[in-house]
Amino acid sequence: MSVRPRLLASLAISAGLFFNPMASSVVQAQDIDGETIKSYAPYAAIAVLLGGAYMIGKVRKNKAAAKAEEERIAEAEREAELAQQWTLEGKDVSALELRVATSDGPVEQIAPGSSVVLVVVATLADGSELESYGLGEGHTPWSDYTVVVDGGEFSNGTLSANGDPRTFTDHTVRFTVSNVHDPSDTASLQLPVNYKTDFVAQSWANSGSSGDWGREGTHGRDGSDDDEGSGGPGSNGGDGGNGQTGGSGAHASSMSVDVQLVTDPTFGRELLEVTVQVGGGERFYMIDPDGGSMTIYNRGGSGGSGGPGGRGGNGGDGGRGRNSSSGVRGQGGNGADGGNGGDGGDGGDGGNGGAVTITFSKAAAKYQDQFHVYNGGGSAGSGGNGGYNGSPGMGGSAYDSGDQGRQGESGRSGQSGRDGQDGPPPVIKVR
Repeated sequence: MSVRPRLLASLAISAGLFFNPMASSVVQAQDIDGETIKSYAPYAAIAVLLGGAYMIGKVRKNKAAAKAEEERIAEAEREAELAQQWTLEGKDVSALELRVATSDGPVEQIAPGSSVVLVVVATLADGSELESYGLGEGHTPWSDYTVVVDGGEFSNGTLSANGDPRTFTDHTVRFTVSNVHDPSDTASLQLPVNYKTDFVAQSWANSGSSGDWGREGTHGRDGSDDDEGSGGPGSNGGDGGNGQTGGSGAHASSMSVDVQLVTDPTFGRELLEVTVQVGGGERFYMIDPDGGSMTIYNRGGSGGSGGPGGRGGNGGDGGRGRNSSSGVRGQGGNGADGGNGGDGGDGGDGGNGGAVTITFSKAAAKYQDQFHVYNGGGSAGSGGNGGYNGSPGMGGSAYDSGDQGRQGESGRSGQSGRDGQDGPPPVIKVR
């Protein structure tokens, strides 16, 4: 072997040893003579290629990880810069302005139980403005503010009025906002309570529970070969269990509504005081009859859905079969039948609507048309789907193949329950 080929082969082996430790264990066990180099140079060349590909892949992976880390750091720096730009900490605030709005625009009143979005605009000494995070384009966090509410609650930019009008002071929701970093920066706002709205008093009876799922059928066992080399038959898949019936919805309880007309000293005009009692609970409302109204629901509970049927188990495959000891090829075993899917459970019945009695004072009786009652029965639960059929087992694949099993049948879907009956017409009384 000439010196040049020997040198090239040596370089190839060295490169292979460098890039591929496995190649090193092979080559180091050999004597490095001309014949050995000739024999192992191709393997060393392969080692070079494989080792090089490994290193290239590793470099690419490291580059991708480094790029992802750079992007993560850049994003963190952008967020830190944005937070520094919008925070009130360390800044000279000359004034705070409060605004309230919904997605439809600014609001000047708030109804009991409703919510609005609070926006705070901080004006700095240099005239620039920082708006709170929310409806606008601002990013000042709410952690920079303390919000105190009389007549409601505040959470992360949303102001919610209490539902009970008896908790308001002079029928007004008041709130005060202060700068956490300098409590002397403060602003307050008052929102009159709006009683000219369509109030909803609703009671929904509990829905029925959904039926349990049917269990899945067990899979059949594969056949085994006997001593003569013939495959045994597989065993059949088990049938899926039936889904359970959904629970019935509860019937609605009776509801009583008391309506009185009073003259409110704060408003200087008449308001309707409404007390709703149902199921041991009580709720109180105030309605401005000049534009306000009430919709009353006393619905039965919905029926629960039926449980789906369980899937049928797959049939076992027939034994493969093989040549027997006498040289005769065996018979493949027959595949077994798939199990049938379970039937879906029936849906539960809806509960019946409840009775509603509305009692008006003589003075309030003229506003009967502003009360609307819906006491329908609960909707029926839907039937559960039938379980899927089990797949057939395959016949053994010997020279004489076994027969494939039969596919199981899918289960039947359950029937829907019955809708609950509507409650009786509302009873109207005047005392």
